[in-house]
Amino acid sequence: MNSSVAKNQLASLRNNRILRRAIIPGKYHIAAKLMARSLNIPVGEIYDQAVEHFLAAPPAKEDFILVGRKNNPPKVSFWLSSHLSERAKALAESLELTEHEVLITAINDYARKHNFDRIKTGKGTGSSKKV
Repeated sequence: MNSSVAKNQLASLRNNRILRRAIIPGKYHIAAKLMARSLNIPVGEIYDQAVEHFLAAPPAKEDFILVGRKNNPPKVSFWLSSHLSERAKALAESLELTEHEVLITAINDYARKHNFDRIKTGKGTGSSKKV
């Protein structure tokens, strides 16, 4: 491992948690924050739960959300338990996917199960403007 990779890895590790980025719909991230606030826990624990439940019974490879390699939408940063990140990475390697694809599939699955689409976030309640 070269020194710049080691520095980046150390900089993103804190309290056995690693900084991860994924394409998460903004309203899901806001809903996760609201859920965390209502449970009085850090939002990272919501993402931990999402990934942990997903890794317990992952779907078939064709059910994963695949991500193109160019022109990705903006990503949301979140803290994830480092051991869950390693497990997600191992699953991704075994299925020939990326860790990112495992994480966004897990988070989207969790969001559906917990009805994140129905949570009022206070944003986007009016009509949206087309660009």
